[in-house]
Amino acid sequence: MSNFIINGGKKLKGTIKTNSAKNSAVAILCALPMIKGKTILTDMPRIEEINRIIEILTSLGLEISWIGPHTLQTVNHGKINLNKINKESYEKTRAAILLIGSLSSVFDNFSLPKISGCKLGKRTVSPHIIALNHLGIKVKRTNNLFHISRGKTKGSSFTMYESGDTATENAVLAAIMAKGKTKINLASPNYMVQDL
Repeated sequence: MSNFIINGGKKLKGTIKTNSAKNSAVAILCALPMIKGKTILTDMPRIEEINRIIEILTSLGLEISWIGPHTLQTVNHGKINLNKINKESYEKTRAAILLIGSLSSVFDNFSLPKISGCKLGKRTVSPHIIALNHLGIKVKRTNNLFHISRGKTKGSSFTMYESGDTATENAVLAAIMAKGKTKINLASPNYMVQDL
């Protein structure tokens, strides 16, 4: 099993190259609310799930446009508005759960619709909630919403309840802005987590 050590509380900058993998691209797109300013993403696949994530992010106030066959330009002016979220796209896209981790760096308290998305069968969100809790982020579920509240986020050492890709990505996104070092035991070592 892999362990990740994340030193958070640092300004995000740099260049990455993805390998046109849908799962990598979705996670990277979901990180955009954390990154102010202009970002260029290359080798992005042009598929339905990517389009739905783009619809969600633009509904929140990010500017996203294709500037080449597989190149996206994004601009985050730091004015994210959750009241205008595209609920239809959000509820259809299971990977949109990654916005909990990234938006927790932007808002202290917020709510998001529950997701459905994947037709591979019922999958629990408990690994996400447990991992986020270790980082000071509380997630409560009601019938149609996730209610998220961020306490004092700080680095932590914890073991994943389940070594899932998306749950690990959510923990990584939340840990980026946490003060101090985070060590995630039983983290998924798969390519999409490494790309993120």
